Amino acid sequence: GPLTTMDTTLCNNATLLFTICMTIKLPEITYISPNITLYPGESTDLTCLTKSQSKVNTDQFYWVSPAGHTISNQTTIALQSLTHSDSGRYSCVVKNLAGFTNSSTFVHVLNVPDRLEISLNDSSRANGSRACFTCRSGGSDPAVELNWLLVRSDYLTPIPRSSTGVTKWRNSDGFVVNSHLCFRISHATHDGANLVCRSKYMQRLYDETSIV
Repeated sequence: GPLTTMDTTLCNNATLLFTICMTIKLPEITYISPNITLYPGESTDLTCLTKSQSKVNTDQFYWVSPAGHTISNQTTIALQSLTHSDSGRYSCVVKNLAGFTNSSTFVHVLNVPDRLEISLNDSSRANGSRACFTCRSGGSDPAVELNWLLVRSDYLTPIPRSSTGVTKWRNSDGFVVNSHLCFRISHATHDGANLVCRSKYMQRLYDETSIV
């Protein structure tokens, strides 16, 4: 809302017999671009519009970044090739001789997951032995979803999530997610098969890696 409510009356004494007077009212922001969520590398425009409340429009615009820097003096700004560090609140400030008004919109640039890594916690692959694997990804916000599959020549078998153990925690870059899977090695089932870990992020298949 308005940060000041003062109106200003200006009179210009052009001659002793003729006086021009006008009342300048606070700017009224009628539209600002809505909050938006983007993937890294995407671009967007932010627009701020006002309603002129006097015969002479003296509104001046400027945009302020999440870091507090003035980045434009136009009604529309173009944000190009965004990264997660560009996320935050962008404020449109409109001022005239009566004072100023501001409004804000939030730009959220997703922090996409790191590339997947699979590690074998038990190196034994003898028939009947127990093998444990960990699939890891980090850096995403919100947290990435990890899923396991067993791929063998002509068929693919999803491994139920109930058979895995998932741990996740937040750090300065987002979430770190580990998915743990243990099973008994069966040559009849696992010979020639690949164990695949896939990451799903914001309803999209993001990455895949495998171990034989």
